Amino acid sequence: MEELKNIVRSRAFKTTLFAIFGIIVVMIAFQAGVYVGTERAGFADRIGERYFRTLEGRNMGVMMTGNFDNAHGTAGTVVSVKLPFAVINDRSGIEKTVEISSSTAIRDADGDEAASAVAVGDFIVAFGSPASASSSDAVLVARLIRILPPPPAN
Repeated sequence: MEELKNIVRSRAFKTTLFAIFGIIVVMIAFQAGVYVGTERAGFADRIGERYFRTLEGRNMGVMMTGNFDNAHGTAGTVVSVKLPFAVINDRSGIEKTVEISSSTAIRDADGDEAASAVAVGDFIVAFGSPASASSSDAVLVARLIRILPPPPAN
């Protein structure tokens, strides 16, 4: 019994006990961090799933439906071409005018193309900026036009 008391009173025993207690505290703090991180990631995932449904009333995410917002861009079938302008019929049936300038990059599956490659019936995606904020014409000055295969019919 005296030997046990000497061991408990020794400096090595106290140091070992303090080290074990410290390791336990660090492990609890680490586990708390893992828990908080998991909860935050789960929240971010749930808000991402519900973003479009909440703000736009959609039942499925944008990647599932293909309902992309057309901020400074349009996608659709070319209905007329009279360079430097092309008229696009988008998925909503709205015709939009796209201006093709000399600095517009036009690409298809084979690489870069000239403006003359844009033809009636082509399905294109055009990205750019509005011609003028004060203009009554809704003209998109294209920076990039991609000529794509037509999307599958619904």
